[in-house]
Parts: sequence; C-alpha cells; structure tokens
Amino acid sequence: MGTTGHTVSPARRGRRLHLPEDVSAITSPTIRVDLRVAWLLTTARILGSDPEMARRDLFISRLAERGTALDAPRLSRVESGSSVVQPGVLAGYESVLGLTHGTLVATVGGLRRSFQTAEVARARKPRDTAPDGDFDALLEAVAKGVTTGSQWLAASRALWYYDQVFLRQDDWNQLASALIRELATSGGIDHVRRFEAAVDFLRHPSSQRHVSRALGNFVMDPDAQVVAPVLNLLGEVTDRPASDLVLRLLSSPSRSLRRAATSVMATKVARGHVDAEAMPELERQLERQLARGVDLDGGLDTLDLAVHLPRTSWEAVESRLRDPVATAMVTRARSTRELIASRKAGALASEVATAIQDATPTHHPIETDMMLHRLVREALVHTHKARRHHAALLLAASPYGPATADQVLTLTHHRDEFIAARAWAMLMRLPCPTPPTGERARTVGAMPDRHAARVMVNVGIHDRPLDRATAAGIAARLPAQRRSEQHAALFALGMHASPELAQLSEHDHADTRRGAAWWLLQDGATRDDDSVDQRGKRAS
Repeated sequence: MGTTGHTVSPARRGRRLHLPEDVSAITSPTIRVDLRVAWLLTTARILGSDPEMARRDLFISRLAERGTALDAPRLSRVESGSSVVQPGVLAGYESVLGLTHGTLVATVGGLRRSFQTAEVARARKPRDTAPDGDFDALLEAVAKGVTTGSQWLAASRALWYYDQVFLRQDDWNQLASALIRELATSGGIDHVRRFEAAVDFLRHPSSQRHVSRALGNFVMDPDAQVVAPVLNLLGEVTDRPASDLVLRLLSSPSRSLRRAATSVMATKVARGHVDAEAMPELERQLERQLARGVDLDGGLDTLDLAVHLPRTSWEAVESRLRDPVATAMVTRARSTRELIASRKAGALASEVATAIQDATPTHHPIETDMMLHRLVREALVHTHKARRHHAALLLAASPYGPATADQVLTLTHHRDEFIAARAWAMLMRLPCPTPPTGERARTVGAMPDRHAARVMVNVGIHDRPLDRATAAGIAARLPAQRRSEQHAALFALGMHASPELAQLSEHDHADTRRGAAWWLLQDGATRDDDSVDQRGKRAS
C-alpha cells in the first residue's frame, strides 16, 4: 500500500498534526470550520506522495511556479486555521500535490456552506480574476455526453463572475437536465464536484429557475430510482417556497421521497431556514413519524429532525407522544448528539483512527492525529447526517482516505449490527476499499443479510467492474420484499449498466420492470475520466 519514499512508524512521535477542537464541541451544532480546512491542507502536504512538499520553502516555490503567491507567514496562517483560505489557494494545493481538480475546492466549499455560511459569500464572486469556465465548451460537452466534474465546477465559478448570463431557453434546459441527471448517477468526488456546481447554478438568478424545474421534474418522476442526492439541493435554498415544498413532501405517498424530505428538513431546521409559521405543521409531521417508533436502521433521518427541532417545538411534540422508548431516545440524542453511548463512541473512534494512522504511509514520524479521531467519530455516530457526511468527505479527500476505507470495510464485520450498518453507510463516501467491495457483494445473492441494501449501494457507487456472477446474484434477489433492497439492487445493476437490466425491464413484477427501465434510460453511472484516487492511479 505504500508509495516509494514512505515509511510507517507505529511510534508516531515527531511532527505535529493535531489542530484539535474542544471535545465538548461534539454536542455543539457549530464546528470550527477553519481548523478542519487547515487540517486537510496540512495533511495533504505533509502526508502526500512527494516528501519534498513537507518542506515549506519548497512547497511555496512550487506554488509560485504554478501562479499561486503564498509566502511563509500566510502559509502558516492557512495551515493553522487562523486565515480563511480562498478557492485559488485550494486550487494551488491541488495542482502542486497532484490531486484531482476540485477535490479540495469542492470539499471545502461544501463544508463552509454547511457550517459557516457567513464566510461563503466572500469566496463566491472572484471579481479580481477572469473566469476560467467556458459555457460554449460546456454546452458542447453536454451535447456529446462527455462532461466532467471539473468542467461543471469551472463553469459554475464562471457563472458567478457575471451578474447575468444569457443563453437560449433550450440551452439552459439541456444544461440543467444534464447536471441533475449526472448528480443522481455519480459517486465520490465526481458527485461532490457536481453538487457544488449545482448549488452555484441553483442560486444564480440566471440559472435558478431552470435548475429548479429540472430538479422538480426529476424527483417527481414516479419511476425515479435515485431521489435523495438531488433533493438534497433544496437544503441549500433559504427561501420559504423551498421549505414549504419539503414540508409537503414529508407526507408524500412515496416512501423514498418521505425519507429524503425528512433528511433535507433536518438540514433546513439546523440552518434556520424554517420560520415559526411552519413549525406547527412540522411538529405534526414529526409526531406522526415518531409515533411509529424510531428505527435505528432506517429511521435515523427522523431522529436527526427531532434532535434539531427547537426546544419549544420538541417540548410540544414530546407532550403528545405515547411511546416512552422513542421519547427517551430523542432526549438522549438531543443531549449527546451521538447515536451510541459517548464512552462507546470514543473507544470505537480511537480504535479505528489509530489503525488508520498506522496504516497511512508517512515520510517521518508524527504524533497522534486528534482531528483524525474526531472526524472518524463524527462520520460514524454523530446524530446529524450533515456532520457525518462532511466528516467522511474530509477523510476521503485527505491522504488518510485509502486507509480509512480499508479500516471501515473491516468494521462492517463488527459484532454490533448497528456499528456494522454505520460502517457500510460511511463507506459510501470513501474511496473504493481494498479488497474490492464486490467480493462482499458476491454473497448478497445467496444469503439473507440485513446489510444487503447498503452493500449493493456501495457496489453501485464504487467503480470496480461488476462481474457477471455478482450481477446475476443481485438480479436474483428481485423482486425484493424490502423496498430499500429493491432500490439498492437496481442501483447496483443500473450504475454498472448491467446487461441484466434488459431482462428485468420485462419482469412480471411492475416495480422491478419500471425501475429497470428507468435505469436503462440513464445508461449507467456518471464516472469522470479525470479523477485520480488517493493511491495515485487514474480512475477508469
């Protein structure tokens, strides 16, 4: 697993990579974003494949050669978390360290937008630099079906260079529809880059209505098999109509739409998007969900929403609940902000993070990385889905990504079924582990497995080839008794454009037939050919 020039030192004594946050911040709805960005940049430089980049003077020189001016004092501020890092500097780090374009820009952009919105506006309009995106080139690429996340990200940054952008109606519609479709059928950094681009397009006055229409058309398609990655965009819209739409979707007849809407509503409540006038209806919707109990397998979004409800609203819901188990679970989670007992969470994170750090190649000894421990803990067991999501994305974008994926894959065999389930969910946001997830997937067609749905989603997201035996085993599970397993099986086959879809599109079972037909129209996953994984290999 090592790269030439790397060594692994169990002692881990020497260079400091801490940048710790106060442990009490686990229970806080806020995080110190700049410290996390500093940690990401420091680890990217210190633990990268080029040992010379650990030397600040050489790194600064290499940045200058690529047009990024950063002197020693400013580098110190950037990597200590005392300075807000602009996208140009992040792009400079990507270039010098050989990272996929947009890896740091997109990961940091999403983190800032989610937890430090006041800083985002300062980084959004680069009036002092000319745009590097070309809309004509983008439209041509969309027409040919060969767009990359890098192109989308560059175009979205160029969009915000102008107050207004004029395109033909058909061009806007084609562009917006392509972006939404690719957002639904991409994974990893390919998805993260498109999501950041989609947020920019959704917020700009010239493109907002076109993207909104494309989003609505996509998620309201009764045969749509992937909803949540697209509906999540509504969490980025602050206006009342967006909140009202999500509120209505909480009572949708579609279970997948209800679950996705619950997750988005938790995000909107956490960010203060929901006004007092909407709270009584939201309380009624949450009360109905909690009355059915809190299922820690599929009901984490409901718990997330309950945790973020304002205190007075939660007290109103609590006074009407008749389920003491659900009440106690929400009360504990609102206090600890974790899905398991704090002592257990700390021990689990310590065990996994230590293994990750020991397995990550390094050029020199380093101390225990406390931020790594913190991010592992959040990614596994924090109550807020957004915190789990962004913690995992930071780990994936760092040099710890490959070792994190491998250790989390091992954790999927944990004797505690809930922890194993959390590991499978976290794995969806990490680089493809070794051994391939597909080896685990070969069992899903032959044996009942409560984690089968999550396994198959991982098979679909990661770009290891899906062999015919595994595809046949997955197809044999259809139609599935559980709706989640039905969607996951079709997702795994659809993302790999499996030949089994053609046969399933003629299946006697209506949901299987319609789901397979929808996936045939998507023509497989959106996988960029400009992505480089953390092992330094170009993705295929």
